[in-house]
Amino acid sequence: MKERKKKKTEIIAHHSLWNRRLQVVFLFIAVAVMLYPRILLFTEFFSESQVTYRSPDSCYHVRRIEFIAHHNMTLPFPDPLLAYPEGATPIWSPLYDWISALPSFILGWGQPSAWLVMISAGFVSVIFGMGELLLIGIFMYRILRNAGIAIFSAFLAGISNYQICYTSLESIDHNSLLGMLLAWSFLQLYNFLTMERDKKPWKVTGLTALMIALFFWTWPGAYIHVFIIGAMLFFAIVASRKFHLFFPAFYTFGLASVLVLPLAFLNNRFSINMLSYQHVSFLAVLFLVLIASCFCLLHFAVMFRQRKNTRTSVIILLLFLFIILFSAWLYEPFRAGLSFASGQDRWLSTVVESKSLFIEELGDERLFSFYRVSINLTFISIIFPLAFLLLFTNELSVLKEHSVILVVSSIILFVLCAFQQKYVFEFMLPYSMISAIFIEWLYRKLIKRYSPSAQKYPIGVLLTVILMIGIAMYPVKENFVNISGKFASFRASIHAYKWLKDNAYAEKMDINSKVTPTKGVMSPWQLGHHVQLYAGLPTVADNFGYVFMDRNLWQGFSDMAAFYLAEDEEHAFSIAQKYKCAYILVPHALMFEDYPLLAGEDTKDYFQYSTYEKDGEKRIRIIPTAHFLNTIGARLSMGERNNSGKNSQLLKHFRLIYELPGPEITGQPVSASSLKIYAVANNINIFQEE
Repeated sequence: MKERKKKKTEIIAHHSLWNRRLQVVFLFIAVAVMLYPRILLFTEFFSESQVTYRSPDSCYHVRRIEFIAHHNMTLPFPDPLLAYPEGATPIWSPLYDWISALPSFILGWGQPSAWLVMISAGFVSVIFGMGELLLIGIFMYRILRNAGIAIFSAFLAGISNYQICYTSLESIDHNSLLGMLLAWSFLQLYNFLTMERDKKPWKVTGLTALMIALFFWTWPGAYIHVFIIGAMLFFAIVASRKFHLFFPAFYTFGLASVLVLPLAFLNNRFSINMLSYQHVSFLAVLFLVLIASCFCLLHFAVMFRQRKNTRTSVIILLLFLFIILFSAWLYEPFRAGLSFASGQDRWLSTVVESKSLFIEELGDERLFSFYRVSINLTFISIIFPLAFLLLFTNELSVLKEHSVILVVSSIILFVLCAFQQKYVFEFMLPYSMISAIFIEWLYRKLIKRYSPSAQKYPIGVLLTVILMIGIAMYPVKENFVNISGKFASFRASIHAYKWLKDNAYAEKMDINSKVTPTKGVMSPWQLGHHVQLYAGLPTVADNFGYVFMDRNLWQGFSDMAAFYLAEDEEHAFSIAQKYKCAYILVPHALMFEDYPLLAGEDTKDYFQYSTYEKDGEKRIRIIPTAHFLNTIGARLSMGERNNSGKNSQLLKHFRLIYELPGPEITGQPVSASSLKIYAVANNINIFQEE
């Protein structure tokens, strides 16, 4: 009987989804598959002397990285091209840009070419992405001692659209570093929980404090990341009943606050509000102090329970009063920051990434759709809720303190998918981990249930599982094909930006300089950073414009929307004069679809919405109203194709000086006149010559 049971166990082990030989093979395949879409862009992206970036975030990062690499690794702060015409300090922290500039600075012996800066920065993003996957694998191996599940977890994360989007050559984005830091936080939490009581914990606590501080040095909105790390640590300590770890947690967050302090001082030098939530200010330092105080209170509460004395009671009371008063003092900036992070800001409420991952919403039309979930997380996301429930009910073989980390982070992921998809990329880690554990668990269950068949047809069973996983990953095929089409409109638009740079004769304005621009561009905020990078001109609005709306009565972001929606040319002209705009950049008119919300108006006055079906799925159609066709934005964009009554009226203050040429010139499948540049009459000498 024992021999029979032993033989059955050997059969199950032999036909496990992850035997050693398969692990080695899958490791090489996984690395190759994960690297392919990240470096596939190399020939498309770096084939010309001019590199094309699709994301406005990437455009601004490249400007900062070039400045750092060309100015002896100087940290970037004030930028004369932002919040035109005043200039402003950008909201992003400098660490990501500084690290991205370092390789090119070293390779170029302090004088790297612009091409070297861009290509090395792209590879830094890829390295951060692969580093995140490596840390996922190490964490999973530490908690399960199963190399196969560790590789599979990293693979599921690595082929997701979110991960590829932010960690490829063309994406110069701080999210790649944030993702790696969050993966590191999972590993550090594991190290923290396995820290021996009798050994000096300085190494683990020091590294954890550094990791927490690096979040703020990378991105000013890291409050959510740090709070969730604190929550995962708290629940893991309680679940494992390792209450002695409350005190190390206290001085870990205390040390992190000290490490963030220099950045808060640097930002404060540039007249940034001491408690600003948009930048890393003293609010971030006090936030870390508050978390540290909570862990200190928990430590003394445990001490009081073990041995009650007056001294401990007094300390607990003082700490409790300190936390209450401290929280009340910081309530208003925290409330404003929470409102901003949840997408209630006028600008963020219009951005797709600040909405639910399951809802497609335009105007009053709301459609439930699984499309974005499947595209970004593959069809494997269907089983994730079930896998989560099994983990939550302890059906999957994971230690309680480790499962708590996965459960808490999964709950956060569910909430973000439902209400705020902006942070899904960083917090998608539990999706890949729990899904990999579940697939292994399910495979073992099937092998155990049908072991005679599995013994007879082991290859068939294995191939069936691989085929099913392959089908589940079908949605990510777009990351491996048709790369050129994704760049067409952006590569074509480079011609317009270059023309503007060559003909505007703008003065050179570096970051950290005190130059006051004399001419600027009225551009849709979506193209602001593109104009700044490729044309070297300041714009009224960009991704950062909303942050400065309450600073010195600067209202450029809403004024930009008001300009394109103005029906009266004189009103539009007065806005252009207010911001000393010499040029007007005009793309396709539908780019203005969300602008009524930015201007504080009703979208339904400008657009109507209806549903239709395409490829068996419901979509929302945008229909411009007669009111919209009368706006300056529509008239400048559509020209003779605009059937508006006002279109027949000649514009007195805006003259067309450039139209994007067709495919015969740009070499891209983009129609002519899809991007136009107008000059403001009173500010351009060419009209005086006429």
